[in-house]
Amino acid sequence: MKKFFVIFMISVISVIFTTGCDEEVKAGKDGKSMLTLLSDEEAGENCANGGIRIDTGFDSDSDGALSEEEINDTKFVCDGTAGTDGTEGVDGEDGVNGEDGDKGDQGDPGVDGEDGVDGEDGVCAGNVAPVIESIVINGETYSGTPIILLDNSAEVVVTVSKPEAELIITGGNASIEQTANTFKITLGADGSYHFGIIASDGCQMDVENFAVRSAVKCAGDITINNETQLDAIKDCEMIEGYLTITNYTADTFELENLIYVEGDFYINNNSTLTSFSLPNFKVSGGEYFYINDNPELLSVDLSEYKTAEGYFWVYENNKIESVSVDKLESTGKSFGISNNPMLKEFSAKNLKTTDAGVWISDNGLLESFELPALTSVKKSVWVYGNSELTAFSIPELVTIGRTLQIYNNPLLVKMKMEKLESIAMDSADCDGLTIYDNKAIEYFELPALKKVGSYIYIYQNDLLAEFSLPALETVGEGLQIHESPALTAILFPALKNIGFGFLAMTNFSVETIDLPELTRVGGGVRIETQTKLTSFKANKLESIALDQGCGFYFYDNPLATTVEMNTLKEVGENFYVYNNEALTYFEMPALETVENSIYIYGNILLDSFDFPTLTITGGLSVYGNEALNKFKMALLEGIKGDLLINKNVILTGFDFAALANVSGNFTITDNVELSTEIAQDLADQTTIGGTTTISGNKPTP
Repeated sequence: MKKFFVIFMISVISVIFTTGCDEEVKAGKDGKSMLTLLSDEEAGENCANGGIRIDTGFDSDSDGALSEEEINDTKFVCDGTAGTDGTEGVDGEDGVNGEDGDKGDQGDPGVDGEDGVDGEDGVCAGNVAPVIESIVINGETYSGTPIILLDNSAEVVVTVSKPEAELIITGGNASIEQTANTFKITLGADGSYHFGIIASDGCQMDVENFAVRSAVKCAGDITINNETQLDAIKDCEMIEGYLTITNYTADTFELENLIYVEGDFYINNNSTLTSFSLPNFKVSGGEYFYINDNPELLSVDLSEYKTAEGYFWVYENNKIESVSVDKLESTGKSFGISNNPMLKEFSAKNLKTTDAGVWISDNGLLESFELPALTSVKKSVWVYGNSELTAFSIPELVTIGRTLQIYNNPLLVKMKMEKLESIAMDSADCDGLTIYDNKAIEYFELPALKKVGSYIYIYQNDLLAEFSLPALETVGEGLQIHESPALTAILFPALKNIGFGFLAMTNFSVETIDLPELTRVGGGVRIETQTKLTSFKANKLESIALDQGCGFYFYDNPLATTVEMNTLKEVGENFYVYNNEALTYFEMPALETVENSIYIYGNILLDSFDFPTLTITGGLSVYGNEALNKFKMALLEGIKGDLLINKNVILTGFDFAALANVSGNFTITDNVELSTEIAQDLADQTTIGGTTTISGNKPTP
């Protein structure tokens, strides 16, 4: 390997910033130059096959040479093992001797012998030198300008064309920790420092430099009311406290150098402010960054803003038309664009996560918005009160920890959240999914939504004709769909469990309700006042209201002809079927227990019904069914409360073959076609705990 000696100088301008917020910013004295010396290292303890010795240190005596006393760091880049020598070539044949004779002219030279075989290449033959392709410092690619460090520390990631190359970093007044191609650098003091990076593969190397410096810092809480106060902090890059710009007397301001505000940051109550510029601002470190109550402000453009440690809100700015925060990636609290009556657009293209919520509300001229990178919201998403909003898209959103609320957007017709999988799984004590009072929406879908840990409310959407939740499996609390007059069907093809209750009411165009996979409802099921409903089916449902709620209610559905729950076994509360004018027959083939009472009444065309497996109920009332001819409860053994059979005007019989006990009152009255003898026979076979009343029935011949 070819040996060489190199000296290169890394200038270190060490500036100590000692400013307060009302003092002039002062530069420190120039630091000493740092030298790096590359020299030959003989084979030995440091390098088995020799190599290069790298010495670095400060030029304390400023003579341009690195003396032994000035060396403070030494590293080695070692040579690889030499290759094996090649085999010698074969000698060529001797030429033919001429005849002896007179001394003649000199003969022609003999033919050259063939070349010998080449030896094997050494380990460095044909080697391609490593190239340092990029240096990224705290997420920013180094391009020649010193990277500003807010806390005097940096993560430096080096990309090399040959990942196996050894990396060595030199220079700077800093502690350095290395893990593979990543270096953690912590400066020893405020200042500006240069570093060198060497990438070596044992044969060749590449060298690059980079520079970092400490931020210009201003201490304390600062309030700005005028240009004089603003000028006092114009060089500040980092505010080590709060910054409040309020009651400012000019119509614009600029803080060109400001990068970071450690405390809260307020731009508010500035009656003449029309614009401001923070071209290099990147981080708000306090709990609040609020831009609010600036009645003449026209726009917000924070082109380099990347991180909000707390809240970021733009609100109650009467004339603001646009907000742009396209490099913002995360907020520690909520992100809010709210109550800006002239707002037409906002852009947050790189917002990925928020540890609280997203609020887009009451923005008078906002027609659409997109949050294309948002994947996770720890708490809630609220979209409401946007009078001109027609569409929004959050295409990558997967989880919402608490609530998704979409309401009172009168022109909304389209929303896109095709990857959303879960809502309110972090807390059941919230509203879950709520979509209501969106007067123009005709259709929506959430194709990936599987779990809602709390409630689902869908109501008062006047033109909603259809919705699709094809993957929904679990609702932790209740599911309510009501007051949507254009809705034609309620279909949940994958829904298996509802923790509390299911309610469908006053949807005047719904014809079908089908829950084919539903097995359990912890609370009640209530289907009421569906004026066009013909069919309700839940044929895998096994239990209702075992945990809470009011049981099963099916009533005031004038066109309903089908009620199917073919696997239902238990109802923990009441069971009601009443005032369904078109219902002629229904059967509960698997129902065994109703904890409270069964009520069948006011179904004017009901001819018969059957509970073939029912054994126990808390009570039974069958009355006012004008067309009821017969019914069966052949296995019913006991009624823990009252038995009432009343005013079923064409009832001729019933089947209570197993009934042995009625703990409450026994009443069979005013069934004019039912033989009194049949009623009396049932009373005679039964132990009755209360009073017995048999009257107004058909006399026994």
